[in-house]
Amino acid sequence: MSYQEFSYQVVKTLFTEFSNTISVLISKDKFFMAIDPEVIPSSSDAGSKAISFIPKWAIYSAIALGIFVLIGVLRTLLPLIVMALLVGLIWRQSTKS
Repeated sequence: MSYQEFSYQVVKTLFTEFSNTISVLISKDKFFMAIDPEVIPSSSDAGSKAISFIPKWAIYSAIALGIFVLIGVLRTLLPLIVMALLVGLIWRQSTKS
């Protein structure tokens, strides 16, 4: 077995294990509907009011991530805004006679 074949087998095995792990995690997650549609007969309307459930930790994580992104954008843009204002002030003072 050559090095290339060995590398291919290792990558293939790792990818297969990774995809199996992800599919198990997704199937155990609570992001899906609370009522399993296969259990309810099609003539019933019991699943029509089912809502999706998003855990609180996901909401809080999204809010925290949004705050970090907002702070990062402000930290990037604030010096540019201040410099633009200063350049405008200097420009106005220099062209004023």
